Amino acid sequence: MGANSFGQAGDARTAGGDTAFLLSPTKIDDLCQKGVVLLDGGAHHSAAITAKGQCLVWGRMDASQLGVAFTQDSVQDTSVIRCDDRGKPRICLRPTTVPNIGQVTYVACGTDHSIFIGKTGSAHSAGFGFQGQLGHGSNDDINVAQRITAKAVKDKVLTRAGAGGNVSIIAGPSKND
Repeated sequence: MGANSFGQAGDARTAGGDTAFLLSPTKIDDLCQKGVVLLDGGAHHSAAITAKGQCLVWGRMDASQLGVAFTQDSVQDTSVIRCDDRGKPRICLRPTTVPNIGQVTYVACGTDHSIFIGKTGSAHSAGFGFQGQLGHGSNDDINVAQRITAKAVKDKVLTRAGAGGNVSIIAGPSKND
């Protein structure tokens, strides 16, 4: 329900329009029968985690907030990607698996970034990093989900994350607790 201008509400038909609003719940066919146990949404993108630990993302992708490197074939597939009027990939229309992060137990979507918490207690992030919200000790954008290796999380088994505009929070007990 709500805004769907970047497909973030899951309706590929209306994604991309300035007046794309869903006024009632709409089934996301690509998530049916997946055993979804967790959903989160950012400003213009969304994510789901399945019971098997698969993380699926969709919506706005032009700030790399989905953490997926789309192949040229998928970018040219109009059932998967919608490009803007300059031909740049802008919207991922279908839930797509985030690769190379292992099984995921928690996800948090910010405005233009995502934080993924793995079954092993590690965290990965991707997207717009202008104010350090990705946790990699820089302001760099991260195109493909990358593990957070900061000293502050070295001895932690991370279990939760939160993401806002240009801020993120990750938490978990010390491995010694």
